[in-house]
Amino acid sequence: EALAQACDYIRKMRADMGGTNILAPLTWIVRQPTFRCHPRLLFLLTDGAISNTGKVIELVRSHARYIRRMIKSLKKTMSPVLSDISIEWLFPETKEVLLSPVGNTFLFPGDSLIGYSVVCDTTRFHDNPKSVRHLLKGNS
Repeated sequence: EALAQACDYIRKMRADMGGTNILAPLTWIVRQPTFRCHPRLLFLLTDGAISNTGKVIELVRSHARYIRRMIKSLKKTMSPVLSDISIEWLFPETKEVLLSPVGNTFLFPGDSLIGYSVVCDTTRFHDNPKSVRHLLKGNS
């Protein structure tokens, strides 16, 4: 029903051949909080005559993690999304793991989730149990 209303509205629109000042609305949109489990999908339809083209492109690039190609996104808006994805890694206490990506991740049908990690050995920063016992025996 919403799609039919949107199509009807678009059919009634008439261009006045003026420039499109899209920077302010886009800036406002990307500053709005996102809702957990609901990825932001923004569709920008324009005639191509955008004011401040460089700044608009810069803004879009700075949010590229959330931007998808138009046709792919249109298809995915009708698909279920997998959200709140978490991966639990179990490592010994002597290891520290730096993971990427960090934060909310959304998977649409056909998407892949690729993660990267750096595993650091922190043995030299942890107390050696044998040396602690030796110190306790020596002080008693």
